[in-house]
Order: sequence, then C-alpha cells, then structure tokens
Amino acid sequence: MTRLFLDTTDASLNLIGEGYCTRSPGLAYLDAGGLVFGDAAFAQLKQSPLAVRSDFWSQLGTTPLNTGFGEARHTADLVYEHMKALLNNAPEQRALCIIAPGNMQQSQIELLLGILGSLSIDVTAVIDRALLAHPATRGSGLNLSLQWRQLIVSEIKVDAAEMSVTKVTELSGLGYLDLLEMCLENCADLCVEQTRFDPRRSAASEQQLLSAIPSLLATLGDKTEVPLDIGSTTFKVTRSSFESVARRISAAIDLTQGHISADETLSLFPGIGLDSVATSTGVDLYLDNDQPKDEKIHRYTDHRVTENYIEMIDQVRQENYEEFKGFFFDDMKVQADFKPFHEKYIYTKLWHELVTPLQYRDYCLDLLAIDTMCARKGIKWYQWSINNRVFVPDNIELYGDWSAGKKANSSVQGYLQLTKAIDIETDEHRLDGEHYTKNIHQLIATDYLNYIKNA
Repeated sequence: MTRLFLDTTDASLNLIGEGYCTRSPGLAYLDAGGLVFGDAAFAQLKQSPLAVRSDFWSQLGTTPLNTGFGEARHTADLVYEHMKALLNNAPEQRALCIIAPGNMQQSQIELLLGILGSLSIDVTAVIDRALLAHPATRGSGLNLSLQWRQLIVSEIKVDAAEMSVTKVTELSGLGYLDLLEMCLENCADLCVEQTRFDPRRSAASEQQLLSAIPSLLATLGDKTEVPLDIGSTTFKVTRSSFESVARRISAAIDLTQGHISADETLSLFPGIGLDSVATSTGVDLYLDNDQPKDEKIHRYTDHRVTENYIEMIDQVRQENYEEFKGFFFDDMKVQADFKPFHEKYIYTKLWHELVTPLQYRDYCLDLLAIDTMCARKGIKWYQWSINNRVFVPDNIELYGDWSAGKKANSSVQGYLQLTKAIDIETDEHRLDGEHYTKNIHQLIATDYLNYIKNA
C-alpha cells in the first residue's frame, strides 16, 4: 500500500509520498466557478479579501459559518473539499499518516479522521509535528511552527530515549500572513522612498507585491540586496529591511531555552536565531529510518475542553446520592412550594445531567490509555469498585478492547457480603460517610485483590 504523509499545518499544507509531493496551502477562494484552494487562493488575498478564507484548517469544526461561503456549512466542509482536491492526483491504495500541529485538538483529529474515512483513506498514525521536526539528538528546547494567523511554540523535553511535548503556546499576530504583511509594509515604504510609487494604492499592485515576497525572502537568503519589479516600477530590497520581523519574534520568545528548531517557512525570514530547520519533503525518510517497523505512533491527550464544551462540575459526593432520590410526579398541580424549586444546584445537576456523556467518554478514554500503556510494559491491571453505590457502565471498552486489563465481576461490598457475611456499609465498618475501617482495607489487600486476580 502506498504510504502518504499529510502535514496539516495550514500555512504549509503538504501531501507527501515516495516520489510524490504536492503543496496546497490551507486557503480557500470562492469565485463564480466554485472553490479554489492553495496558491490560486493566495493570489486573491488582496484583490478579493472577502472571498478568501484562511481559518478553516485551524478552526476545523462543525459550528455553522457566520457568513455564507458557497455551499459550505462549516469549516469541516471546506476541509473535505480541500482534501478531495489534494487527493485527486495522489497514488491509489493509500495509507496515510497525519502530521498534526501541537494546537490541534483531539476533537479536530477525530473529525479529520471521519473526513478522510469518507474519502476511503486509511489513517495509520498521528504524530505531533514538533516531535517530528525537532532533532532528539540536540536535546530539549523549542520548536517553532508557522500557521497562517499564529506562531506555534512547542516546548520539547528529551529524556533518555523518550521525547515529549510538555507545553504548546499559540502566539497570535505572529502567523505567516502576519509576517508577510509586515514585510509588505516594509517593501512598500522602500518603494515609496525610492520611486514615489506606493503599491498599496491599488489591490492589483498590492497583491503583486504580496505574491512576490515568499520568493523574495528565499532569494535574500544568500544576498544582501535584490531588485524587485512591481509592474513597471523597480526598486531595491535589502535583508536589513526585514530584520524588524525577526525582532518581533525574538521579543515574543525566549530563544535561549535549549535547541531552537523551526519549519522551513520560518527560516526564510532573516535574523531569526535558529539551530535547525526541518523540511516537509524529508518527513517520510525520517519516519522510515528512525521509527521501528513494528511500532505504531501514539498520541495521548488529557484535554478537558472539547470544542464548545467544558466540564464544569466537581466530583459528586455520597450524600448527593443518599439525600436526594429524584422527583415524584403525579396528577398534582405544581405549586410554589414544589421541592425542585428549592433544591441545591448540585442536586439538579446530578440527577438531570450526570453521569454526563463527557464524563462517560473521558472515563472510557482514561481506561483505554491505562490499558495501552500497561500492555506496552507487560503489566496486568484490574478495574473494580469498593461498593455498590459506584456505578460502572457495562460498555466501558467504548473505544477498543482491553488487552491487559480486566473488569472485576463483583465489588468489594458484594464480595465480602457473599464470602464473609460482612456488610461494609454499616456503621461498624465505616469511619464516616466516605472512609472505611482498617480491617476492611486489610481484607481488600489480602482477600479481594487475590480474588480479582484469580477469578
């Protein structure tokens, strides 16, 4: 099966395979003929700014668009159409590895997986872009990656043979488009100074200047000064004229935090102190040479925020279950003294919303993560509850079967009641409403744990 790599960083979106590479930046332009993506959309940024979107990859989701954009209902529709265009000439029988920026949320990855699945693409792995771009041999440090409207700063920790991202920061206003705008202003000022012509006076000449800047930056890599033609006007641009851009980045980031790695796009801006640069075209070779052939790439996350939802409620307490049993309705009329009107907010939340789908999903994901990590280390683990008041859903292997874990058939309360006629819920065996006596804990250690291991 042909192996492909999809770099989902919107400013440098690439689809890469053996002997195959296509670049299509995450921009969409809506014209009379429909949607156009990539460089063709970039060419319309100044001439048709309201018809160009640059946010649909970074804001991937299903929230309805505030303003109409053709037949697209949300950004997910635009990503779907962009992927269709990207895959149009790609090799057949495709297996895909997603290279995800550090600020890509788990929910966005799941949505992208669904989009790719609808296009008959088999995704085999997801890897953090910073881990791929930062050389482990250089030690801990920072990885810098440009998106259209933000600079992503990933803090990298290298410890022995392991490498991890410990923190991801988004710096708004320092994205690729923002930096290009700074360069455009500097170039326009030079043009006015040298020729009295301001390319910003018309959308056409401003777009011509903007489109010329990426290649201009590449040319200035080994030159101090180059001429630039805007229509019939020629003026000179120097490397020093772009150093203010580098100073903006240096002022926002502590570049003394170990090894500084960055993507190729950022390296084109002169004056930024980088220790290493990663190119997108070398991605497949890196993975093939440095990753064990039988080892999958895993992504673990502990995000508590999912798109527009956040867990707001704390762990419920025993008294929430015992003191409030719900509402009884009959044919009575609801009066001002009706009990629900006077209950605490926590009770209403408990009985009407908990266990929430978010809590249930997070619980299942946590168990799967525990099982995955234990399996990789050859460790057995057991899921059990101390009393019957703890409700455990039957379908706790929601995201996949466990290979190292096992669910106990009975709680501690049920086991001790059956085998030793001990009711742990009596005052004799409880210190308070939450904690049990030392004797109960000893029985758990000596009897119950042996039971679940041998059952």
